Amino acid sequence: MEIAALSWCFLLLLLYIPISSIGLGLSVFYAFPTFVSDQSILKKYLNPVFATSDLGFIFFAGSMFLFFPNLMYIAFTYLPIPLILGFLMLVFRAGFLYHIRSQKDENIFNKYIIVGTSFLAPLLLSTAYSFAITGNYSTHFTNSVSILIYALVIISLLLTASTFLQWIDPKSPDRMNTFIHEVSLFFVLFLLTIPPLFLKFAPYMLSNLAIDILALIFIGGSTSALFYYQKMKRYNFTFIASLTCIFSILLSLFLMHIPYLIYPSVSTDDLFTLSFLPMIGGVMFVILGLLVLYHLLNLGKKSHSAIY
Repeated sequence: MEIAALSWCFLLLLLYIPISSIGLGLSVFYAFPTFVSDQSILKKYLNPVFATSDLGFIFFAGSMFLFFPNLMYIAFTYLPIPLILGFLMLVFRAGFLYHIRSQKDENIFNKYIIVGTSFLAPLLLSTAYSFAITGNYSTHFTNSVSILIYALVIISLLLTASTFLQWIDPKSPDRMNTFIHEVSLFFVLFLLTIPPLFLKFAPYMLSNLAIDILALIFIGGSTSALFYYQKMKRYNFTFIASLTCIFSILLSLFLMHIPYLIYPSVSTDDLFTLSFLPMIGGVMFVILGLLVLYHLLNLGKKSHSAIY
């Protein structure tokens, strides 16, 4: 039962991350518009409406706390600073997006604020994952696993946003093609550092040979497809391949981490509750989160159609 509850929450997170990655990553190209042929394309997606996708993360966190009530105590005992600051960065970003949209104030300072908050928010929130897989709370921001996760977060945001932008803006300058190629190479480089770091700091993550082999097949296959379709200039498939690669990584990390919530002392059944109200609340949070993300996907399709 506890694995089912955790899987529901993970599904919400799995849908939220790619949607938010597009908006967060596009902020870089908003500050450096020479990578796009028409800035109006960016403005369609850097919209306060799409900032509501952050509700997906809030619903994910709420569901986790309802399914695993004691997790809230642990989170705000060991991770209050990164979690609170991460949520504040999301609020600031939404506020600045609204300000730019309503006041048409596009000075360089506001653009850099958007870029800063777009990257600081996921970096701060991802600190919770490094704590979950190592159980180390004394060096939130400086341990090797955290640094690797930060690097993967930054590269993933840039990769998802750039392949998406190249798809919807096929007339983008050649420098975009070069940018995607270089980001993809860095992405592969950081992926190759995962196994040795996990062997040293979280060896249990690589203890299941079947999951390790499946992760290698799916991540390797989707990464190869990314390079292939980029070379063939099939930009829609390049974007799909980048999403598939990120999906594969997230799913692999999720499966590798089970049955722990926080290694090595807290497992899924330690904090899970079968109480009626928390269970119903958790299910409702998951359903509401899925509805919000579904609505945002529809908005994304309408905005994409409007471009053409």
